[in-house]
Amino acid sequence: MGAILTFLKGSLAFIFGKTIPKFFAFFALYFIVAEFTPILFDLIGANEAISNISQLFGGLPSMALYFLSLLKIGTGMQIIFSAYVIRFIIRRIPVIG
Repeated sequence: MGAILTFLKGSLAFIFGKTIPKFFAFFALYFIVAEFTPILFDLIGANEAISNISQLFGGLPSMALYFLSLLKIGTGMQIIFSAYVIRFIIRRIPVIG
């Protein structure tokens, strides 16, 4: 019976002492990054730059557009740009960066 209580005490101490605080800390960081990224885009004028890029892609020949859409270049560029912005934001957080 003592071993079971020791196990439960250690498990609960681990869960409430380390796991749950880390969950809330990382959730807060995720929430900050997810909510402030669109605000940052508006501040730096990224929406206008994205519309300019789409106009540039509109001037490409249809064969080039076929291969760009086949390779999902547009989705890849969005993912890479978002990753760079998130990396920039995370490095500015004093505790992590």
